[in-house]
Amino acid sequence: MNDVSKLVKARGLSHLKFGFLGTGNMNQAVMSAVVRSGLVPIENIFATNRTERKLTKICNELGVTALKNNEELVNASDVIFVGVKPQNLAEVLEPISTLFDESQVLISLAAGVSLQSLKKMVPMAQKRVRIMPNTPVKIGSGVVGYCLSPEANHLSGMMEDLLSPLGLVMSVQEG
Repeated sequence: MNDVSKLVKARGLSHLKFGFLGTGNMNQAVMSAVVRSGLVPIENIFATNRTERKLTKICNELGVTALKNNEELVNASDVIFVGVKPQNLAEVLEPISTLFDESQVLISLAAGVSLQSLKKMVPMAQKRVRIMPNTPVKIGSGVVGYCLSPEANHLSGMMEDLLSPLGLVMSVQEG
């Protein structure tokens, strides 16, 4: 067993289901990195997008599963990356906010949206993470800052593992 396999087994990433809500540039970069890393079996990665054609194209390219809607994605996933524009975040999360439960991890890529704001939008998602990638993550040479809600502090190792294929990963404090 190689080092990556030991790490995955130790942290349990291979058993988790990952959903990517939105297939914009940054969420697509993160999804591609997760696929390339091999940390998560391809059959455990799902995606949705408001534009079906774009979703189909990306899912075919990466080999991930396209789901019909955001409700299905939340119900199928342990970890949900929300990669929509900040001005659309509330509109996207409102119809699905009651579907989240305390065991799921909500990861937002929405710039300028605090962990406290996420808590108000999705109160049942106790484990909230905010990530802030920059453009070079698309080629694995970026910098990704992440911050965790108090209930998610134990997830720093998982975040480091998931995000390291994007480049340098740094834990930051929100404030």
